[in-house]
Amino acid sequence: MPKHHTMLMVTTTLAGIGLMTTSAHAQDTAPEAAKAAEIIVTGSRLANPNFSSPTPVQTLNAEAIAQRAPVQISDVVNEIPAVRTSRSASGSGRVADQQSGVQALTDLRGLGDVRTLTLVNGHRHVGTVASGSFDTNMMPVGLIDRVDVVTGGASAAYGSDAVAGVVNFVLKNQMQGITASAQGGVTSRGDGRQYAINLAGGTSFADGRGHIIAGLDWGTTLGAGNIYSRYSDEQGLLSVSAAQRSSLGMAAQVFTTGVELANVTPYGLITTKTTGGLLNTFDAAGNASVFTQGTVFGSGTSAVMTGTNSNYGNSPYRFFQLQNKNSRLVAYGRAEFDITDAWKVYAELNYAHTSMPAQLTSSYLVSFQVPVSSLPTSVQSQYTGTNVSVGRIMTENGGGNLTWQNLDMHDIVVGTKASFGKWKAEAYYQHGWTHQDFNTTGLVLSALYKAVYGCNGTASNPNMTSNLLTQLSLYESVTGKSCVAINPFGAITNSSALNYIYNTQHQDTVIQKDVVSASISGTPFALWAGDVSVAAGAEWRQDKLSVTSDALGNGNVYSVGNFTTYGGKNTVKEGFLEVGLPLLKDLPFARSLDVNGAVRRTDYAISGAVTTWKGGAVWQPLDGLRLRATWSRDIRAPNLSDLFFIGGALPTSTTNNIPGTYGYNVTGTTNIYASGNTNLKPEKADTFTGGFTWAAKDGPLRGLRVAVDYYNIRINGAITRPTSAQTQSICAGLLASGATSCPGIVFSNSGNGLVSAGNLSLNLNQLKAEGFDIEVGYRVPDLGIPGRFELRAMANRALHLQQFLSLIRPEPFETAGSAQGVPEWSGTLTLSYILGKSGVDLQLRGFTGVKYDTLSAYTLTGGATNGAQVVDPSDAGYLNTNANSINSNRLPGMVYTNISGHVELIKGVQLFAVINNLFDRQPPQYAAIAVTAGSRNLNYDLLGRSYKLGVRANF
Repeated sequence: MPKHHTMLMVTTTLAGIGLMTTSAHAQDTAPEAAKAAEIIVTGSRLANPNFSSPTPVQTLNAEAIAQRAPVQISDVVNEIPAVRTSRSASGSGRVADQQSGVQALTDLRGLGDVRTLTLVNGHRHVGTVASGSFDTNMMPVGLIDRVDVVTGGASAAYGSDAVAGVVNFVLKNQMQGITASAQGGVTSRGDGRQYAINLAGGTSFADGRGHIIAGLDWGTTLGAGNIYSRYSDEQGLLSVSAAQRSSLGMAAQVFTTGVELANVTPYGLITTKTTGGLLNTFDAAGNASVFTQGTVFGSGTSAVMTGTNSNYGNSPYRFFQLQNKNSRLVAYGRAEFDITDAWKVYAELNYAHTSMPAQLTSSYLVSFQVPVSSLPTSVQSQYTGTNVSVGRIMTENGGGNLTWQNLDMHDIVVGTKASFGKWKAEAYYQHGWTHQDFNTTGLVLSALYKAVYGCNGTASNPNMTSNLLTQLSLYESVTGKSCVAINPFGAITNSSALNYIYNTQHQDTVIQKDVVSASISGTPFALWAGDVSVAAGAEWRQDKLSVTSDALGNGNVYSVGNFTTYGGKNTVKEGFLEVGLPLLKDLPFARSLDVNGAVRRTDYAISGAVTTWKGGAVWQPLDGLRLRATWSRDIRAPNLSDLFFIGGALPTSTTNNIPGTYGYNVTGTTNIYASGNTNLKPEKADTFTGGFTWAAKDGPLRGLRVAVDYYNIRINGAITRPTSAQTQSICAGLLASGATSCPGIVFSNSGNGLVSAGNLSLNLNQLKAEGFDIEVGYRVPDLGIPGRFELRAMANRALHLQQFLSLIRPEPFETAGSAQGVPEWSGTLTLSYILGKSGVDLQLRGFTGVKYDTLSAYTLTGGATNGAQVVDPSDAGYLNTNANSINSNRLPGMVYTNISGHVELIKGVQLFAVINNLFDRQPPQYAAIAVTAGSRNLNYDLLGRSYKLGVRANF
């Protein structure tokens, strides 16, 4: 969107809010202008207000959201126990991946954000990542009336992706007046600063026939440092070889302190000889000194060492940021107008801009050879031969791999609603598009190798291979850059030399969604127990994805990244029917009994047609007690990334582990790349939920509400992209069963026999999620003191979160209670004291301990099973010499105390404050490393105690 269009949208939103200020004062005594809020039921398409959905729904209302004073709505959503902490800018939870930046993609049950459907007012939204998932922070906080979380399958109601459940953001469509808030936050260490302004308003016009709402959010996060700004002693994870496990008595994986990079230093390390007291390492000025290597684990540039501090501060995890910098601007507007009493039209506009400034996301670790004749004179006499090997951390140009991005999201909906008799109908058209501009500094290895070898760009340069020479030729011809020789010893300060070896990688992603939808619902007739409810509808959707990268990325010239160009589109046509039948009413054993059923037929242009269905019942045997259950077949169709993704090919040293093929057990260079697959089929899930709700009507427990629901979700044909080792394992199994080829693998009769191995997306996996959701609410009876107390508790008990990797491992991997999955128990408890317009809230958020590693890399290779789960000394069967051993595999549980309060200063104006992690509870040792070493999903607060202070006003 051109900048002047963006400014027009934001300016229009602000003008609308300003207009509402005048209108709100004029209509303080005009209740006829405020129409009754429309009932939006999440989890069902039926519009009968007397209908009770059998599908469990957890709700956060506007008051509960305001209590936590979120800068963005994900700050609150992520506290729901059924939600696994998503990608975000927060200092807790999963490390943000590069392409999604600081987005918050909701993940129910730990089944992946692609299996959670996110809605706004019951409608789908354009995605903000290539997979189609939607960043929940694209909605203004002040306009959100409630967040409904459907904690069970809902594909029959909403279509694909609603496998784990649905998160529906219901907006204040009939809002009257203005709300505004401003806040700032900081950690107790003085970093992690956050600032936010939230504006929202609504007003009626044309004697109440029309209504408009608008919202604007602005927020910025200044970020926190890397892990060593909080956690010292260079914590790290060692990978220990079989020989070292035997000789040193160590496990295969070891968490420890004092971990430093062994073969690279910031200003150059001569690795040809690392013993004997030689001058072999250099400072920024090029002065030489002796490098003490210590005990080395691993090999190459990624090798680490312990027992020395020669490379202090340089560990594999030095680049990991505890909190990313980012900024966010969100604008939303909605207008509706009653053409007649029974017919209205509406339009919605949503725009959001997010940006992540340049920040370090990884280190460039390189190894190359330089002529002995080019060594500094202070060390040259110590080395003989033609060349020496040098290891270096490329600390120039910002310290390594810098990434930055901008994202603009637009969503437009125009529609109409009508009512006639007992029927209501809606039709709408939606057009949305997202543009992401992603950039990263690219180190061109071929250019570096030429520059450090005196600008020798021929085959006589020992650093060069034929592949690199081809890349170098492409790089120089496309960019027009000429080599500038580099002295690799000391700081590289020559800007021309840096310009030659670095080049900015750029990738443009455009995501587009078009929807035409029509539905009708009503109560056509009544049975003996009440009105029959019916809903039906049809929808057409088209999703498009276009990813464009520069020619150099497609030519694989960069050491990391090498973004490619790909894209495609998919179209779906679907129709649904849902019926609710009241069977019993006002009987001694059944105050009510309702059954509900739905069916949807979905036809994807690429992956074919599939039918989803749901059946459920709600039985109320006694006043206040309801029993409910649902059975459903749900789907997730392959998204555009699953279908069309093409990753850059990376020449990788690979051992052929496929028996019976040419080059078996031979190590050679193979082009490894990831790829989509247009032959994918929709995932199919079978879901059962069952439970009860109970509300005490009288007695000492009056005001107590309890809901307990069991869920069991089994997904067949789950789409996954195997690793390179798993791709070989799959191939070995296929060839053993009589196949003559393997998906994604190109064979040859030379070298290791593997020309390339594309890690294709496959319908390979099976997933199972099983457990309980528990919710308790209690409004404490009058205690004879001013004000009132309210209590709310939400908990999740994960019995199972399993992966069944068919063709790779016959036994499931259990990730309930694992850092790769979800804790076995997680929950929040909130105690509120309300006195008029003021109040205090005390929140306890806790979870049980988890294992660091249950999956590891133990897969089928060479047709044999080596899939033992990871064990530590507290487990049966532990033996340090085994490949599945680890010195400590457990991270303890934690309970955090958060407190918030608000007080009315004058009528309509409140001062609020929040302290998160009140007692400054620190994560266990190595928790930050556990996050970055394997992108583990941890609920620990990595930033410590933090404060927020702000003011909000209502007009």
